[in-house]
Amino acid sequence: MRRLLVGLVLLLAACGGGEGGNGPLNDADVAFAQGLLLADDHATEVIELVSSHTSRPELTALAEKTLTSRGEEITKVQGWLGRWGKPVEPGAGLDPETQLPPGLLSDEQLNQLNQLKGAGFDLAFVDAFSGHHRGVIELASKELRDGSLGEVKALARQVVDGRKAELDQLAGWKAEWR
Repeated sequence: MRRLLVGLVLLLAACGGGEGGNGPLNDADVAFAQGLLLADDHATEVIELVSSHTSRPELTALAEKTLTSRGEEITKVQGWLGRWGKPVEPGAGLDPETQLPPGLLSDEQLNQLNQLKGAGFDLAFVDAFSGHHRGVIELASKELRDGSLGEVKALARQVVDGRKAELDQLAGWKAEWR
């Protein structure tokens, strides 16, 4: 009996159990993965500006941490999308009219941010990245409500918790730097 229970636990873990969902792949799981992939790719583009636009060590440390963690998310999500037979390029598979994650900077906004240096950049970056984080939290919250795969929901929970902590940090910096 003990072997049967251990085998069942291992089988459930291998199937992606956790976070209360272990059903078949659904549209919410795919939309979250594709949206997060695009958001992380976009975040990488924005965060790469930090090294040449600020002198604040805390922003530089955030940029380094973000590049690492978003790279790990991108790798995980691309693996899922590949296994599911879904497009793995950022933005592929998303309807640009209805499915883009909120908070992404337009090309014009990104160019404006790129023109700033020093304190002006720091405050604009905090605002832009805060908006980006709120959009990703919205995306992940939808997955938590509507998704079915445990491993995807677990990542969504990590995303919500991590982005909320970074939002608090960004808000503190903004108040301090004004």
